[in-house]
Amino acid sequence: VLGAANIKNNTRRSERLEAARQRKKVADEIDYWDKYVTKNKTLMTQMIEDIQDGMNNQVLLTNMTFKQALNKHGKTGEDAIKKEILQFLDKEAFAKVDLKNETINKGEIIPSKLFLVEKFLQNKVFEKLKARLVARGDMQDKSIMNDSDTTAYTIEHSTVMMMLAIAGNQGREVGTADIGGAFLEASMPIDDKPVYVKIQPHLAKYILEVEPEYQSGVDKNGCLIVRLTKAMYGTIQAALLWF
Repeated sequence: VLGAANIKNNTRRSERLEAARQRKKVADEIDYWDKYVTKNKTLMTQMIEDIQDGMNNQVLLTNMTFKQALNKHGKTGEDAIKKEILQFLDKEAFAKVDLKNETINKGEIIPSKLFLVEKFLQNKVFEKLKARLVARGDMQDKSIMNDSDTTAYTIEHSTVMMMLAIAGNQGREVGTADIGGAFLEASMPIDDKPVYVKIQPHLAKYILEVEPEYQSGVDKNGCLIVRLTKAMYGTIQAALLWF
């Protein structure tokens, strides 16, 4: 009995010692970061000021419509538009539909919209023209998802700043990466309600030139109807699917 009691007491003593060690470890880490932030406060302040200066002097952006882009930029404008439209085919983001043999409720079809952005360097010299085709998610049936299903997590600004401060203090190299057409890397769930998108005739022609079999999805107004297989920008579920 005494032996069992001693074992029990020793076990409790070990547990208390371990708990004390863990508390000290946490306290030491908190103390370390308090001292780190205080020590590097000047560095962090300067980095924040530099970033803000960069934001204030960033490239200039100008939005424009399809017609404005063609009138102002000619072939450069058309090339930017074709590049954006054809990436949907390259990434297999569309599935063909047959309007004669498929029954699609008009309420299930959402419009799409193309917009273009002119990018200028800080000295106001034109750099490039970028096009983006998006779905009118504001006209999508929102009852298919709840609010928590339409958002994606993003990193806290303070976390980014802390990482930059640590990198600056330790002399590390910092790199960034951009994934072109990122949302189109995410697939639409096959067991969800289909999402159909209508593409205007002046844009549909670029698709039909490359993939004539999409002609089966052209309606009486010349618009092309497609079913989405990838998370098109603008749809209410795109951000979460990409995440």
